Amino acid sequence: MLKKDGIVLDVHEKPNIITWLTLGFQHLFAMFGSTICFILAFWNYRLKRLENFN
Repeated sequence: MLKKDGIVLDVHEKPNIITWLTLGFQHLFAMFGSTICFILAFWNYRLKRLENFN
C-alpha cells in the first residue's frame, strides 16, 4: 500500500502504541457519545408525542 507521511497503514500493519491508544479512546468516546445522544433524542421525541397525545 502506498504510504504518504506514514499515515496510511496496510491491513497487516499495526500502529505504535500511542497511536493505537489515541484512536481507541477516540472511537470509545465517539461511539458512547452517539449512543447516549440517540437515546436522549429518541426519549425526548417520545415524551413530546405523549404530551401531545393527552
